[in-house]
Amino acid sequence: MNARKVTPTGVLLAPSDIPEEEWLALRRTGVGGSDIAALLGMDKYTSPYELYLDKRGELPEIPRSEALERAAMWGHLHEPLIAARFAEVHGVKTRRVGLIRHESEPWRLANLDRQVAGCPDGPCLLEIKNRSAWKAGDWGPSGDPDGVPDTEALQTHWYLSVTGYRHAHVGVLINGNDDRYYRVEADEELAADVTGMARSFWQRVLDGNPPPVDGSGAVTDLMATLWQAEPGAEVVIDRAQVAPLLLERDRIATEAETLKSRAAEVSNQLALLLGEAEAAVWDGETLFTRKQNGTFASKRFEAAHPDLAAKYTHLVPAIDVKALAADHPDTYRAFRARILRVPGGTK
Repeated sequence: MNARKVTPTGVLLAPSDIPEEEWLALRRTGVGGSDIAALLGMDKYTSPYELYLDKRGELPEIPRSEALERAAMWGHLHEPLIAARFAEVHGVKTRRVGLIRHESEPWRLANLDRQVAGCPDGPCLLEIKNRSAWKAGDWGPSGDPDGVPDTEALQTHWYLSVTGYRHAHVGVLINGNDDRYYRVEADEELAADVTGMARSFWQRVLDGNPPPVDGSGAVTDLMATLWQAEPGAEVVIDRAQVAPLLLERDRIATEAETLKSRAAEVSNQLALLLGEAEAAVWDGETLFTRKQNGTFASKRFEAAHPDLAAKYTHLVPAIDVKALAADHPDTYRAFRARILRVPGGTK
């Protein structure tokens, strides 16, 4: 591949039209912009541990949900339209370039959506996003210097640090008809901090030293996907290795129960202050309320008014899990949650 310099500090690693298999393989040779949120623990779909396995080539293929697949497809289809509209609005030219690596640290990668030429303040880059209406509130008004959400802003700053550009533009299309544009200035201090954390993560990858697992939903989902344990299978683990974790788990569970009880105690003390009132106020400000708008007590209602309950009871469609388990035990088991239990533990 032609290792020519295409940005102030960026060298072309691969053109934009290489086969997807080659592109995915090259992504595993370093850290890219889309990895930053994950390695910082800010990605709800991917954890640092999963990213580590991916970079090591040890992550089995995990199919994405249909919703994520469709979002990715439409994002890809909209990308050239958003780039063209950005160029028209700003009077510039854009072009695809490909996968770039930093000239002195080859593990620092940037897959730019577009390079921009003709910008009054010099060459720069354009990062393109396509978002649903549900995400509209995450983005500020077009032109707002602080309008880019943290995850997308960090990705853009990473690209600035790899390419050496002094500024970038972010273009987002929301709900298919709301295009917004933002300018992001290079921040040397932020870039140094993020690069330092990424460097530490990449060293873990090189050393085969995985980051610790956390309690995020992404890790829980990963654990459920990685291993399909055989019923009754056992593994011998040194008690000395397990004991501190079990003790910590039991301590946290006990502390959680204590805090739950304490929270209920404080709530009752506040309710006592209200008496027959629904709201506590001071100087025109509502301090707290206790309105009868909580969960409906179905069991109490049924016991107190059985005839009325029978009148308003209706059947709803539901999967007969017992029949499914009997007829298709393997399928039933595949969709059961895996729960960690400790004999004699608090939880």
